[in-house]
Amino acid sequence: MSREIAQALKDLANAKALTASATQRLAQAGLTAGQAAYFALLTEDTSQELTRT
Repeated sequence: MSREIAQALKDLANAKALTASATQRLAQAGLTAGQAAYFALLTEDTSQELTRT
């Protein structure tokens, strides 16, 4: 496996861990309507980005 591929996989694993952590914290945060809407937008954009590649 090339270093570039290994780094990309490591980056993806780190992103997954950060996303899970942030989602868990936000679920318990009592978000305002605007914050919840932005969270939904970010989640949808991330999902779309992953399905396009």
